Amino acid sequence: MNFPSPERARMERVVDGAQRGLMPLRFATFVSLLVHRGAVDRHGLPLKHFFIWSDDVEYTSRVVLSGEGAYLVPTSVALHDTATAHTWHSAPPGRFYYHVRNTLYMIRGVGRPRQDRMLRAWVLVSSTVDYLRANPSRASVAAVIRGLRDGLRPVPHPRPGAVGPAPPRRRLRRDGRRTTAARAERARRRSGA
Repeated sequence: MNFPSPERARMERVVDGAQRGLMPLRFATFVSLLVHRGAVDRHGLPLKHFFIWSDDVEYTSRVVLSGEGAYLVPTSVALHDTATAHTWHSAPPGRFYYHVRNTLYMIRGVGRPRQDRMLRAWVLVSSTVDYLRANPSRASVAAVIRGLRDGLRPVPHPRPGAVGPAPPRRRLRRDGRRTTAARAERARRRSGA
């Protein structure tokens, strides 16, 4: 189970949030999350290859690290009714694998500041040690090894599955030179096509 992480580094956001009755966040869980349409337009959707574990942490931290605000509304109540709370301690090995792999993807991801990468590395090491202590089995060790192996492979490009911010599309102009889709669209309108 993920918990939102309060902002501690930028005190001006903490003071501003407190004055408005909000708690600024570094990242949040998808449970009871509202995302402004403009943020989705600017940052795309959650990364498809992160599905099942840490997708919410990656997405919301990416949005916040870009300068957007994220806030917890203390008066909002959300009931996430499950038989038992899920944590990395209680995860079966097949699910913990995704925690290891996806946390490595975040550590290695483009655009994350050094401090965020160091925090993710600490979370990965400490949670893996805790998990293996709580779940001492060959299956648990195998899941961690597979997660490390796969997390060190090339990070999938964010565009498959139409997620993440789109790079400018390239098209050929009539003279054979490449141009961005926006320029191509303007040229098409000017030509009356």
